[in-house]
Amino acid sequence: MKDYRYPDDLDKEIAAFFEFSAEQGEAYDRITVSAGDSSYTGIRREMINEVMHKTWGQSPSFNLMSDWQKQVLFTFVESTGLDIYRAWVLSDKKEPLEQVIKQAQSLMTGGIKQYLKIND
Repeated sequence: MKDYRYPDDLDKEIAAFFEFSAEQGEAYDRITVSAGDSSYTGIRREMINEVMHKTWGQSPSFNLMSDWQKQVLFTFVESTGLDIYRAWVLSDKKEPLEQVIKQAQSLMTGGIKQYLKIND
């Protein structure tokens, strides 16, 4: 993902997140899906922060945003991606992964593109 350009390669990043996550197994799912005050929250937070800063941190449009705008974007990307993945795992991964990826791409890409427009 480090070579992706943001927001241009957002669809690729979303697909990569879901494909990677789906291959990791039960321990990864516990860390990723755990909610609230779980003992996994700190581990998940470190993983997310590292990925977000290495990816979005390289985006010129992102770096022009205020700290508040960056925080809102990170919150949306993080919570939406994780919530969709969590819902998929909790439903025993019944939906085909390709369909889940398309749904996540549609929601997240549309929301982020609109957000970037209003913050130009």
